[in-house]
Amino acid sequence: MKKKLLCIGINFPHTKKTWLIMKITVLLIVLSVFSSTASVYSQSTRLTLKMRNTRIADVFDAIEQQSEFYFFYNRDNFDDNKIVDVDFKGKKIETVLDELFRGEPVTYEIVDRNILIKAKQNYPDVLQQQTQKSIQGKVTDQQDEGLPGVSVFVKGTTTGTVTNIDGSFTLVLPAKAEILVFSFIGMRSQEIIIGDQTNFDIKMEEEAIGIDEVIAIGYGTIKKSDLTGSVTSVKAEDLEGTGVQSIDQALAGRAAGVVVTQTSGMPGATASIRIRGTTSLQGGNEPLYVIDGFPIYSGSGYGNTGGSEKISTMATINPNDIESIEILKDASATSIYGARAANGVVLITTKSGKLGKDQISFESYYGIQQVTKHIEVMNALEYAELVNEAYTNDGGSPFYDDAKMAEIRQNPEGTNWQDEVFGTAPTQNYQLNFSGGDKKTRYAISGNVLDQDGIIKGGNFKRYSGRMNLERKLMDNVKVGSNMTITRTLNDAVPASSHTGVVNAALKFNPIMSIYEDEELGTYNLVNAPGK
Repeated sequence: MKKKLLCIGINFPHTKKTWLIMKITVLLIVLSVFSSTASVYSQSTRLTLKMRNTRIADVFDAIEQQSEFYFFYNRDNFDDNKIVDVDFKGKKIETVLDELFRGEPVTYEIVDRNILIKAKQNYPDVLQQQTQKSIQGKVTDQQDEGLPGVSVFVKGTTTGTVTNIDGSFTLVLPAKAEILVFSFIGMRSQEIIIGDQTNFDIKMEEEAIGIDEVIAIGYGTIKKSDLTGSVTSVKAEDLEGTGVQSIDQALAGRAAGVVVTQTSGMPGATASIRIRGTTSLQGGNEPLYVIDGFPIYSGSGYGNTGGSEKISTMATINPNDIESIEILKDASATSIYGARAANGVVLITTKSGKLGKDQISFESYYGIQQVTKHIEVMNALEYAELVNEAYTNDGGSPFYDDAKMAEIRQNPEGTNWQDEVFGTAPTQNYQLNFSGGDKKTRYAISGNVLDQDGIIKGGNFKRYSGRMNLERKLMDNVKVGSNMTITRTLNDAVPASSHTGVVNAALKFNPIMSIYEDEELGTYNLVNAPGK
């Protein structure tokens, strides 16, 4: 037998070809056995799973723990963080896998006890269709008009587009896009969650430039971080509710390096302003005021009160109309405004219309002013005793005799001239504003009435003012505008200087004197002499 086989093996023709056929046959038999084993094992394996809101990777782990199967896959082709719900009881592995991969761009293959997860045919095209989607939308302003040139991009990527002339846009989103960002100059940026939306209607809101970020420097604006000169800014909010009648008074205590001294308590009186100290011994030291681009030198004020006090030029401007104040303190200001700016420059910008709906606002306040403390002086009896003592020490007779002293003792206080000079002074202010604008026209109209009495009786300051700021956009690069103001001031001034004013006189007047020489006729007592 063996010998026969050996003979056949030796004498069989085409020996090499025969051995190749035998090897292939043996390999096929082995694969068939393994395949049958795997098929039998998969048929005999039953799985029971119940998991909620679970990552698919955790489902794989649960299957591996219940069976002897192991999963193999490439995370570039398959997202194993997907959240799924499974509920199987005694199901075959194929049934479980078919359910898990339903609608996914992958398939599986069971080899022995290994589960291979692989991409379906034409997987890149399928994946791209599932992970990318096209969106569209329109961006409008507050008047529901389309905004061209608005930037639309996916946050954290460089994928984006801009709106066309009517504000519309289309964009193909990359994989895992979550947030859209809409931005436009002068508008508040918006971040919108994409979610399942494919159509977006976005309304942009105007955003005012912050004073902290942009500074007016006389011939334009500049970022504060890029500014090398010294500039102090005062916001419009800082001026609200201050109850001041003049812009120069409003700067007191609000600007570093700027010293504001109130020269008088007279309503509307000018204030002394020094920016970084006094620069001239004989010349003026007041700064240059520039209102909406027009230089105004306040100087020492105007008017004649019978004393040294003057009415402030800035008192003719309503502080409620101010949008912002910038103070240029360095010598570099002279390069813009020349020698007039040697003492600094106060740049004042008035309020203008804002893009949006028309707005009407009314503001008013009422206040009372009083002297907080009087200077202590002698009363009538103390004064009479002092005068008599002075006359006696000088070798003469007492100025006030016994009869007069008895009369004075009946009213020892006499006349308190400070009470007669000072009084309660009401202040009232009324402000009416109209503002609004669209892409072409913006306007701001205001009217103001101020009525302030002075704490010195007889003093009063009234101001009637109106302002209109109008701007019209003719073309993309052409704008025309007008800033107009009209003011009327009425001032009843009382001499109140330190040497010749009524305050000084009230401290020195004889308290024994009566107010009227003839009370019935109403004639005042004008002689200030002991014994009168």
